[in-house]
Order: sequence, then structure tokens, then C-alpha cells
Amino acid sequence: MSDVEPIRALVHSYADAVCRRATDQWAGNWTDDAVWDIGGGRQQGRDQVVGSWVAAMQGMRAVVHMVLNGTATLDTDTGTGRWYFQEHAVPEGSSPVLLLAYYDDEYRREPDGWRFSSRLMTLLYLGAPDLSGHFAGPPPEPS
Repeated sequence: MSDVEPIRALVHSYADAVCRRATDQWAGNWTDDAVWDIGGGRQQGRDQVVGSWVAAMQGMRAVVHMVLNGTATLDTDTGTGRWYFQEHAVPEGSSPVLLLAYYDDEYRREPDGWRFSSRLMTLLYLGAPDLSGHFAGPPPEPS
């Protein structure tokens, strides 16, 4: 198993929990002091992160979260990564939407495995599934 395999499993667990609306599984992917920002303001601490996610999911008839590609670099107990994803969603009372974005992640190893300590989303596209909506532009060049 490569050094990054546990992070791939963590990213998969996150996406799988979104698709299945598995709140306990989704919550288990975060550290107690986690930060999550998907564009509506930073959520700080696992309780606030999970509460925000639960509220967002209540407004959705359907969500499919698919991870496209990503990388991670790990030290002994911490790491960073970037994962591109797409999300197909049907908000309650609205038309289907497509979200294209990436997460910049920070990871921390805890006694029972790797967890997200931070996930910050950068939006690339949000709109109609036919791509007729607004593109936010290309991601910035790595520094």
C-alpha cells in the first residue's frame, strides 16, 4: 500500500457518505477542530462543520459527489492535498445543477486513522448540467 492510500480511502469515505447521506460516516472523517469552507463562510470545529453539512443536505433531493483526480503529500502525522471533483445535485424545488471544483486539504493522523483538519473548496463551475452556466476561471498556478 502506498503512503497516499489512506488519504485516498479518506477522500472516498467523504464522497461515499455524501452520496448515501451517511451523517455518522461523514462526521467521522473530520478532526475535532476541523475547518470546512465551500464558499459560504468557514465552519470551524467538527460540530459546526457537520451541522452545516446536514443543513445543506436537507435542501437536496439528490446529490452524487464524484472524485475525479487528486494528489496528497504526507509527513509522519500531517499532510496536504488537492482533489478535483464534480457534484450532480437536484436542490429541493429547483432544476438539477452541476458543480465542478477542487478541495485544498490538510490532513492529520489521529489514533484511529487519517482525518481532514481542513477542506477549502475552490469553485470552477456551478450551473446547468449542459455547462451553459458561469465558469469561475482556471485554477491559479501553483506557487
